[in-house]
Amino acid sequence: MDAVAEMWRNMAEQHLRYDPQRWDWTDDYVGVQRRQLLGTMDDPNHLLLVAQDEAGQVVGYLLAVIMEPGPIWRIRLRGEITDICVARRHGRKGIGRMLMERALEELRELGAEDVVLRVSEANRSAIKLYQKVGMRLVTHEMYRRL
Repeated sequence: MDAVAEMWRNMAEQHLRYDPQRWDWTDDYVGVQRRQLLGTMDDPNHLLLVAQDEAGQVVGYLLAVIMEPGPIWRIRLRGEITDICVARRHGRKGIGRMLMERALEELRELGAEDVVLRVSEANRSAIKLYQKVGMRLVTHEMYRRL
């Protein structure tokens, strides 16, 4: 879990570079995320996929949750990909695509009828990856600090 938490720290720092006001993490953000990840391990509504290289080193992970979207929706269950991260040194090797395809497959098997995720507009390579696996842009998140 330490390797996944470290990857999450790298991803969080990347988001800080995108917009430090929007991604205003707590001082212990890595510890908080590590505890949250540990809490998902036994939760049947969460999916944690971890990619390893030939030496067994963690090179990527994906976290998703399956939930009921609410009574106004026709679908019963929705998957949400909350995190996906691939180590920089392992980028452009198909690991992100493999994680996405596996997550879509497993979420479908768990009964999800659709999948959503959020991505920073500045993360063009991730947007391209998501489009390659059939995702499409539907909304923009707007932000303002109060």
